[in-house]
Amino acid sequence: MATPFYVHLSEATTHDNNLDRLYFSGFVFTQHQDTTDELSIVTKAFDNFEAHAPLHLRGSYAGVYWSPKASQWTLFSDPLGTKPLYYAQLSNGWHISNNYDLLAQKIKAIQPLSWSALGFYQLLSYGFVLESDTLFNPIKRLPIGYTATIASQTNEQKIASRATLELHKCYSLPAISSTLSLDDAAAQVDLLFRAAIKRAFDRDAEKAKTSLVSLSGGLDSRMTSWVAHEMGYTNQLNLCFAQQNSLDHTIAQNIAHDLEHTWHFMPLDGGDMLRDVDEVTQHTGGNVVYYGQAHTRRILQEIVAKNSSTTLGMLHTGMLGDVVIGSYLQTPNNPTHFSALSGASSLRFSNQLVDHGFKPNYGNLEHHKIMLRGLYGMNMGLMSVYAVTESYSPFYDVDLFNFCLQLPVELRAQHKLYIHWITQYYPEASNYIWERTRTKITAKSIQIGSKSLPLRTWLWKLLERIQFGQPTRNPRFMTPLDYWFATEAQLLSFLDGYFNRYLDLIDETEMREHIHELYTHGNGKEKVQALSVIAAAKRYLT
Repeated sequence: MATPFYVHLSEATTHDNNLDRLYFSGFVFTQHQDTTDELSIVTKAFDNFEAHAPLHLRGSYAGVYWSPKASQWTLFSDPLGTKPLYYAQLSNGWHISNNYDLLAQKIKAIQPLSWSALGFYQLLSYGFVLESDTLFNPIKRLPIGYTATIASQTNEQKIASRATLELHKCYSLPAISSTLSLDDAAAQVDLLFRAAIKRAFDRDAEKAKTSLVSLSGGLDSRMTSWVAHEMGYTNQLNLCFAQQNSLDHTIAQNIAHDLEHTWHFMPLDGGDMLRDVDEVTQHTGGNVVYYGQAHTRRILQEIVAKNSSTTLGMLHTGMLGDVVIGSYLQTPNNPTHFSALSGASSLRFSNQLVDHGFKPNYGNLEHHKIMLRGLYGMNMGLMSVYAVTESYSPFYDVDLFNFCLQLPVELRAQHKLYIHWITQYYPEASNYIWERTRTKITAKSIQIGSKSLPLRTWLWKLLERIQFGQPTRNPRFMTPLDYWFATEAQLLSFLDGYFNRYLDLIDETEMREHIHELYTHGNGKEKVQALSVIAAAKRYLT
């Protein structure tokens, strides 16, 4: 699990306060023969490379480090921001934590929190809060790809008079520069992917722990589990949550059965986990829509209840696979001029978001979507996991990540490289249906407009639209929010009651009116966005 820490830095800070030099949560990978402990590795990296140390550390982590040599405190996270780090400047100094809830409670004891308009409308538009913003002032997040420093007095931990927090860019998404052929690119992907698998699964194997590996009907988790199995990491517990008998359920079950892995399935039928809004908010601080965390939280509770937690390893996922070996873009066109709201899931309050100064600045559309939807968005989906165990995806490996993003979009769009890699190196993994297309990845595609899909997929999409209108109204969708809201009377009564009981805790009139509109007139996803905000108000403004 990710150990929470909290640090208060001020001009009164001294060695007598017993502050550590390093506050750290997460993990870094070590070489098999390296007997040096992880914290010593982190300390050495910061002594040698200071604010650029994260470029020399592989893993998933966040922390704060005091360097007596440089006379400064450094705030840091891994280059892809898998672990967020939060901070706030108050009249009595700087307050820093990797745990939003812990930091918010510390600040509440000193002064009240207030809404961040940017954070509020980002959550309503994207489903998560972005960049340096959070849902409440004065709390900020360390931006992804940055470290931050606060000067201390010479050879002392107390901060220098009038010290400010300075941001340092240490990582940027790479530009396209590769001219490799499809075959050569797939060969390098396989080499890097297997190296990433080895690093992550060795961490469990060396401690004789069972690797938890998520599995669904998609390609990303499939390839994590499949390649690890082929490499000899067969001690896997595959976990899956989905609507019973959905393709996400049946495909994953077939794969786990064929690989002879231990299998744990949690049906989502009825959407009962949506009741856990308060419990999830404690993990997220309200900075991401809660429903995506609720099922993960419940299935991990089930697994821990049935197993000794000391025997369970990390949760290995396929996070970001689609957008690393694949791409958010459907065509090779990667414009440099695009809407700031590209990638938003709802445009209902887009004007308010722009009016409050939302101006993300990325060089092209793919980088914009990777940063906002991928790194800032999808990474936040793991906050409930960290309360139980660590988590990692081989697609987070910086070597693999950078290599793929340097490849031309035309090689990655429409899963061209992804499918070629699977069929050439792991052909048996292509024998299962892909949930996204309802057919195997080897099926021939037909181009219609900008999309190229198998004929069976086009027909299925047409029939689904005719019968249900939206996938989330289909009872065989993985998480059919709109179906649950339409059919589960007791669940709807509970959520309506929660909405009516706590709506007035949103003390800003316009914000309260917008939450009311979102819940009463929005679709299922917008309703849970509204509930996420209300739950945050309940926890942090009372």
